[in-house]
Amino acid sequence: MLFPDIARYAQSAREITAALLIVFNITILVVNIIIIVAVFRNPWLRRSFKHIFVVNLAVCDLIVGLFICPVYTHVTLHGEQGLPCSTINALRFFTVSLVPSIATLALFVINLDYIFKLTWYYYASAKHNARIFFTLLLLPWIITFIIMIPLYFDATTSRRIDGSPLCVRALKSYSASSVAFITMSFFPQAILVFVSFIVAGVLYLFSRRYTGLDVAGERVRAPVDLVLASFVTILFLVPFFILLSPVGKTGCDSRDECHALNWVAIIGFWLYFAKSFTVPLCWLFCRDLRHGIVNIVNFSTR
Repeated sequence: MLFPDIARYAQSAREITAALLIVFNITILVVNIIIIVAVFRNPWLRRSFKHIFVVNLAVCDLIVGLFICPVYTHVTLHGEQGLPCSTINALRFFTVSLVPSIATLALFVINLDYIFKLTWYYYASAKHNARIFFTLLLLPWIITFIIMIPLYFDATTSRRIDGSPLCVRALKSYSASSVAFITMSFFPQAILVFVSFIVAGVLYLFSRRYTGLDVAGERVRAPVDLVLASFVTILFLVPFFILLSPVGKTGCDSRDECHALNWVAIIGFWLYFAKSFTVPLCWLFCRDLRHGIVNIVNFSTR
């Protein structure tokens, strides 16, 4: 009777995991759609570079809700059987490379926008400078596609690894290219985000004493939302990428160590998805965006 009990426990665990993934999925979609709709339905938010960049980040998080979460839910319940190789490969590429890279770089651009408003006269005085705006808007996507896609294919292989099908690409173990891929895909970008939100906070503390902080037709407020969003992004993604790195795949020396690493992996997995609805919530610390959401609610109740 032991083995049926184990099988029943494993099935229950899969069902609970799938249910939580569905809850996370719905939350990600709802929160990010609200942010996008709030920005585009309010003219003063549409005119703000910062909030268009926030929409850019929200689109990246929507990828998690529209593709990554549903496929992981299917894999949790039914395994990878029945899924085409292209879907499995796309899932791993989006999860490991595309989404984290665009998310961190998009957040860096939001911080950069705030820094430019306080330090660069040409940027601050140009209310609708199309060249600067579109360059910053497309920068996360361009860098990711130019650098991360070649790195991904160089760092992965279609050979059979850990029993995976031949058509599925997986990171090469203990290879320089795989280490370079993991390192370049997140950690330098996380450093950029960390440095930029520190600089933004320091600049605000010095600038608020000497200026009204009215720049390019909008009020520049304390970067509380920027700091929180940056901190959450770094905090929630670091465990996932540390455990993903081939450098850390050296095994464990004891059962307790293996158990601890397993729990760290589980926490890192859930933090990865939680980031996609926690970061949008950080933008609610911006008064303008809160007013935009209130306007949507008032409009819908009329």
